[in-house]
Amino acid sequence: LYILHQTGNDVAAIQAHYQRAGISSLVASYVTEVNLWYCAADVIITRAGAGALNELIFFDKPALIIPLEVASTDHQLQNATVVAALQPHRWRVVRQHALATQPTLLADTLAALLNCQKTAQ
Repeated sequence: LYILHQTGNDVAAIQAHYQRAGISSLVASYVTEVNLWYCAADVIITRAGAGALNELIFFDKPALIIPLEVASTDHQLQNATVVAALQPHRWRVVRQHALATQPTLLADTLAALLNCQKTAQ
């Protein structure tokens, strides 16, 4: 397992979290050659902004889509639902609050996506 994580903020704190967990990773605040990261990835974990979802469709990688949910709008949830319906076996939507309340949900969903990718090859 090797994590490529574009975070925007708190690079040092996130890198330290991976190190404490014993997970090899590369953390960056911004990536200019995102195409290289997409090509290297087996599975994508992404928010559901229009740009991110367009990249996901273009690179056609299995993905866990976690919409940003704020009180003022739920457009990312709507975006995610529409896109995931295009390939429901490869693109899964998980609500952020579900990750907080179901400790194994992230690992279980990633394992299912990786298994789906292996059987497709």
